[in-house]
Amino acid sequence: MSGGATRIPRKAKGFDPHIRAVVAYLLQFSQGSTTLTNAIRLGFTVPELAQLQSFLDEWEALMALYNNKKVTRSTDVIEQKAQLIKKYIAFDNLQHLYKRVEISPNANNTDFVTFNIKGGTPIAKTSDTRATDPGTDEEVIVVVKIGNLFHELLVTSAGKKVRGKGKGVKEIMVYKAVTLITEGAPAINVYQYVGDTNRGFVTVTHNVSEIGKMAWYIARIKNTRGVIGVASKPVCVPII
Repeated sequence: MSGGATRIPRKAKGFDPHIRAVVAYLLQFSQGSTTLTNAIRLGFTVPELAQLQSFLDEWEALMALYNNKKVTRSTDVIEQKAQLIKKYIAFDNLQHLYKRVEISPNANNTDFVTFNIKGGTPIAKTSDTRATDPGTDEEVIVVVKIGNLFHELLVTSAGKKVRGKGKGVKEIMVYKAVTLITEGAPAINVYQYVGDTNRGFVTVTHNVSEIGKMAWYIARIKNTRGVIGVASKPVCVPII
């Protein structure tokens, strides 16, 4: 189960205020700005924000039916509400929205509270003293398999033969950027989080629109206190 799924309430009673708060917050201007919304500051794309608004519109319509106990409340409406929550969670699993808020360099405590993100952030309650500073520890990425619309990567710690996470490491996060074949490595801020490794491996899937372009990958360590280490050297591979 993804971190985002555990942060999104599974029951209607909790989901209702959560989705309303999240969408309203993303549409608000960031503190001190009259042009920059929270959605833009946190890196949400226009289609992503539109999809969240669509979820909210659908949810509010269902809630209007549900709240009319004598006329329109039914088991079908209740089931549709449950299905919508599952669709919202599935969308987050696909786009990693909550994870991207968690690791965004532009995120603040209000963001974490709004998105119900605690672990690995400054608002987490932890007594873990085993976490080591990632410092300059760097990961190495090797592309082990190229297939139609997917790449399988192996990520290991530089200078170490063993796979997996070291002591005090919570996650080994992989980021992707896409460029034209003729372009060089993009700036670090262009990369988007695409997933964590599992025993050193991660499979990254692509959109059809990305065929013929170049995928670039970097990896970063995140320790159990939420500190993110340096980016690995980028590797690139064509998308087929």
